[in-house]
Amino acid sequence: MIRELLVQDLPRPLRHRDEIPADWEPGILCSRQDVFEALAGLGHRVDRSRPERSRLELGPGRFLELLLGADELLFSFTIRFGDSEEEDRLAADLLVALGFVALEEAAPSGVFLPGRPQGVQSRA
Repeated sequence: MIRELLVQDLPRPLRHRDEIPADWEPGILCSRQDVFEALAGLGHRVDRSRPERSRLELGPGRFLELLLGADELLFSFTIRFGDSEEEDRLAADLLVALGFVALEEAAPSGVFLPGRPQGVQSRA
């Protein structure tokens, strides 16, 4: 199973997607460089040859993929990863390092919380 998070400027604290005001207008989050530096601070280096779509290989079948888009300044970006605890923890640690929250369609609340979304089964 592949999990996908949408990271954007969201009100905090956020426990449920329904808490986002209808008139909320997300602002600029950060730069691509900020994301790469946050990962480096967590001890990971990302191949920047394609900065708009960077993939971090964590081991056999484990990865974290960043879909950052073409612009240096980011209004949003997507984090894709598998369902291992290592991948989940790295996605959570990256969000904490950047100070962001993320939306996750598969989560009952619509908001990413570390750990598997409720009701989603592991492939193991």
